[in-house]
Amino acid sequence: MSIEGKRIVVTGGASGMGEAAVRVFVREGAVVAALDVQDERGTGVAATATGEGPGRAVYHHCDVRSRDGVQAAFAAAAADLGGLDALVHSAGVEGAAPAEEMTEEEWDRVVDINLKGTFLTNQAAFPYLKDGGGRILNFASSAGLIKFPSHGHYVASKAGVISWSRSLAAEWGRYGINVNSVMPFARTPMIEEFEAAMTDEGRAAWDAHVASIPLGRLGDPEADIAPVLLFLLTDASRYITGQIIGVDGGNIPVR
Repeated sequence: MSIEGKRIVVTGGASGMGEAAVRVFVREGAVVAALDVQDERGTGVAATATGEGPGRAVYHHCDVRSRDGVQAAFAAAAADLGGLDALVHSAGVEGAAPAEEMTEEEWDRVVDINLKGTFLTNQAAFPYLKDGGGRILNFASSAGLIKFPSHGHYVASKAGVISWSRSLAAEWGRYGINVNSVMPFARTPMIEEFEAAMTDEGRAAWDAHVASIPLGRLGDPEADIAPVLLFLLTDASRYITGQIIGVDGGNIPVR
């Protein structure tokens, strides 16, 4: 159940669940490249995670919407780490707009970061994994399985991540590459921004929804989400691929 010495890229590694993953992986002895657009914060996360050891972390700027930028960031990360064993793709954004009022710019921002970013980062990881196998964990969302009014672009992007990941698992299994979607539900800066924009009525409905989760709370990125990611990167998960892994307190059962 060890990832000691594993070489891992984590996108969105400067905050939220990506940051939690970087810290936990380094504590377990992995060498990690955190990729993000928040350069000051990302550099700080890499430095403090390395200080917690026994692994280490580095940081590279990466806008997941840019093919050239993604390719350059992965090349730099692989050079720093001495190769690549896994990609944890957690970079993503949320957005809200009624379908009839949604602008092309709003659609493009959410879909480009969440879905196109998954496509580009997965492709960039492939050359480093195809000879020796490895793991790809893409972050999906329960929104990709349910109706979510005024979040049509977010729903579409996360449903796309799920379908893309399943297809990729079928295509790349012959290379020994396991591809799974993780469906987390945890308190992160993105969730806090989402809550801050709510009306009083919306907040009451949201609080009622959280209370209705079987475990009665939002997850903690470091205590609840990162350990599952850790398991999915170990040899204990070597026969798991093409799956949606819900880590959401029972919020949306997957079947």
